[in-house]
Amino acid sequence: MQVVIAERCYAALGDISRTRFLHKVVKQAQLASKTTGDNGYDSYSVSVKVLFSCNALWAKYFKWSFQHLGKQ
Repeated sequence: MQVVIAERCYAALGDISRTRFLHKVVKQAQLASKTTGDNGYDSYSVSVKVLFSCNALWAKYFKWSFQHLGKQ
């Protein structure tokens, strides 16, 4: 995963909430990597956090697009 790059991009764009969220994901992955010795992003807790954030984001855009396309 290229979460660190995404974190930097959102920071450059000024999206503080997503930057903080991704920073927490990176820290959690680093901690999981230290405890297991594997890739921290493969950890269940990190994967679930990323998965739920992506689902929430897609749900938000789906709802927005459905509302705007429904008006046409």
